[in-house]
Amino acid sequence: MHLFAPDGFSKREPGARQILRVPKTPIGIHEPWAADGHDKLNKIGFPIWALVDDATGKWLGAWIVPNNRDPNIVSYCFLETVLKYKGYRLRVREVRERETTVDWERGRRAERQDIYTDGSMTDGGVASAAVWMKRGEEKMRRTLRIGETDEHTVYEAELMGITLAMEIAQEHRFKGKIHIGLDNQAVLTTIKTRSPKFAQKMWEDLGRLIKTYLKRDPTNEVEFRWTPGHEGFEGNERADGAARGAAEEERRMGGEEEEEEEGWEDGRMVPISRAATRQRLMKEIGEKRRDMWKNSTRYDRMQGFDDTMPSKIFGRLTKSLRRKQASVIFQLRTGHVQLAKHLYTMGKEESPMCKGCGRRPETVYHYIMECERYETARRRHFAYMGRNQRTMTRLLKEEKLLPKLFSYINDTKRLKRLFGTFDTG
Repeated sequence: MHLFAPDGFSKREPGARQILRVPKTPIGIHEPWAADGHDKLNKIGFPIWALVDDATGKWLGAWIVPNNRDPNIVSYCFLETVLKYKGYRLRVREVRERETTVDWERGRRAERQDIYTDGSMTDGGVASAAVWMKRGEEKMRRTLRIGETDEHTVYEAELMGITLAMEIAQEHRFKGKIHIGLDNQAVLTTIKTRSPKFAQKMWEDLGRLIKTYLKRDPTNEVEFRWTPGHEGFEGNERADGAARGAAEEERRMGGEEEEEEEGWEDGRMVPISRAATRQRLMKEIGEKRRDMWKNSTRYDRMQGFDDTMPSKIFGRLTKSLRRKQASVIFQLRTGHVQLAKHLYTMGKEESPMCKGCGRRPETVYHYIMECERYETARRRHFAYMGRNQRTMTRLLKEEKLLPKLFSYINDTKRLKRLFGTFDTG
C-alpha cells in the first residue's frame, strides 16, 4: 500500500495538516459513537468507513466500501452495528412540530418506567421535580428547591429534574429502558450535541448517574423525549405542580434556620449559576442606567422621540443607515446640530436668529417645521402626511419617513457644507 498510495500515507503523518480537536464528554459505554470515512487510500480502491465507541475507544466496525460518502452505504453499515450491539442505549427522540408531538404523546402507551421531569421558577425560588408514573399511575415523586431566582436559572432546574429522575431509577433498581419526558428543548439539544455551555458541574453529575445505570446491565437504556407542557399530559402536569410547590413550600418551611444551608441537601451542592448572576447584574445595571437617564437634563427633550430610552430602539432604527445619516438623526434629536441656535450657545455665532427668515431662533423645530424660506421644500416632501400628522417626532422616529426627511435636508441645502448630500434610496 505504501508503494501504490504514497500520497495517502504521507497525509497520515503527524503534522501533515492541522486538525480541529474538540473535547469529548461521553456519558457512558456506547454513548456516543464516532464515525468517519478514510479517503486517503481511495486511489487504490480502498475507501474505508468506520465506527468507534467514544467512551472506550473500541472499534465497533470498519468496512472497505465502494463509496464511503454514499448515504445508503453509510446507513447500512451504521444499522448493521446497531443490530450487532442491540440498539443505541441512550437516545433523544427527534423533536418535531408541537402538534405532531402532542398527537404522538397522546397515542403513546404508558410504560412501567416512565418518569416526567420539570423545573420551575417562581417568586419563591427555583425548584425541580421528577415524577415516576408506572403504567399511568404515580408511584413516587422527588423534588428539590435549588436556590433563589437571582442565583439559578430554569435551565438548571430542568437539568436537576433529570438528575432526580436518574436517582429514582438507581434507588428502585430499574432495569431495561427508562423513558424520561421533559418540556425543555434546550436541555434536550444539549443532551443530543454533548456540548454543554452552562452548568458543567451539574452535567458531570448527571453523566455519572447515566453511566452507572448503563454499566449496571447491558440491557439498560435511557430515552429522552420532548413532552410539550400544558397539554394535559398527566405526568407532565404532576411534575409541573410538584416543582412549583417545591419552590414555594420548601422556602416557607425552611425559615431562617435553614437559610444558611441554601443549596445543600443530602450532601448536594448546586453552584450559583454564572448565567443567573449575569442576568441579575445586567438587570441591576439596566435599572441604574434608567434612573440616571431620568435624572438627566436631556430626559424631557428625548422623551418626545423615544420614551423607551435607554433602549436598543435607536440602534435598530439606524442599523441600515449610513454613518452620516445616523449622525444627523442623532444631532437633530439632541439639538446639537450646526444650526444658529446651537452655534450661538457654543459661542460660534453672534446671533441665534434664523438667517433664512430672520424671525425666530433657528432651532431644530424651526428648521424642519416653521421656517418660511423652506416652505416649498416642506410641502414637496411632507405634504402627503397631512397637516395634523406632520410632526417632528414622527419624522425623527419612524423608519419609513426617514427618506423623506433626508430629501428635505438635501433640498434645503442647509446642512450640505457639513454632511454633503444624503442618499435617499
